[in-house]
Amino acid sequence: MTETQSQPTAPGDEPPAEAPAVERQYGLDILRILAVCGVVSIHTFGAIAINPDVQGTVTAWGARVLSTGFVWTVPVFVMLSGALVLAPRAHAAGPAAFYRKRAWRILPALVAWIFIYLVLIRMLLLGERFSGWDLISLVFDNAVYPHLYFLWLIVGLYAVAPVIAGFLQGGGRRRALITAGVALGFTVAVYAASSLLTASGRPHVLPTGALVIWLLYVGYFIAGRALEGVRLRGLALVGAALGILVFGGFTLAQAAYPQQLSLASAVSPISYTGAIVAALSICVFLVAARVLSQLRLGPRLARLVVTLSEASFGVFLVHLIVLLVPYELLPGFKAQESLPQALLAYAVIIVASFAISVGARRVPGLRRIF
Repeated sequence: MTETQSQPTAPGDEPPAEAPAVERQYGLDILRILAVCGVVSIHTFGAIAINPDVQGTVTAWGARVLSTGFVWTVPVFVMLSGALVLAPRAHAAGPAAFYRKRAWRILPALVAWIFIYLVLIRMLLLGERFSGWDLISLVFDNAVYPHLYFLWLIVGLYAVAPVIAGFLQGGGRRRALITAGVALGFTVAVYAASSLLTASGRPHVLPTGALVIWLLYVGYFIAGRALEGVRLRGLALVGAALGILVFGGFTLAQAAYPQQLSLASAVSPISYTGAIVAALSICVFLVAARVLSQLRLGPRLARLVVTLSEASFGVFLVHLIVLLVPYELLPGFKAQESLPQALLAYAVIIVASFAISVGARRVPGLRRIF
């Protein structure tokens, strides 16, 4: 049996106390947990996958599957957020209440984690030195630490969420699907053109700074709302599952054979803006939503799933600090050549990051940034 609870929350999103209780979609919680575990996997195994000293070995292929194989994670994270944040229920109290609530949650996390990674990690722990203008540039260019772009994209998407939600309201799923298709298609086309220009010898880099990074994810954001509640059956479900195998397999082939598939990689790069990655992410979202919706959790397991789901935001933010520990203690992991040591490091990072996030969320002050 299941418990009756509020809907799973997006990063920085907690249902108001006066909101009526609805049956919680534990499938979305589980998908969120899987997605953050995939993000940690990318950051743990990614460097091994591209290490030239291990190419052609089982180590390289294993690391490739455990890194490139999870390229769908961030798009799915954004789709989960869109499914919840763009729902009419999230905007029932009006734009002012929406902004006040999200700002109180996301802005302290943004400021705190920029300070933690820029000052405590890069400057004090790693000994890097920056001038005042360097610091401003790092923040403005979204270059403080590899994963902190996610906070900026959430800020941007929250900023436009009331406008998008208002446009979608009353138009039904059809309007949401069309809008998501146009937004995501436009993004994919623009970045494909930029990638092709670069491949042709005319380097072209589109901006991904702090104030514009969210534009890349608007299509995924709306797609989450458009596909929320869709439960594929029969041939449609089989087709989406085959899509995961085909698109995921081709993405792995692109990573393994960059020279042979250079044209394909130029048209559809292995990035969140690539057409194949977009198709893969949508297939994962649809299949996971259908399969996970069938699960029936007992009260204890349901509470555990909710706890881990709500801690996933903190895991995303803290795991690269935790990663520094096995990086220093495991020489084969530090050299990016030992898959067994990387697997051990992954286990340590996952367990420690969830423990830190769950614990921090029980402390009133720390809860604001986890």
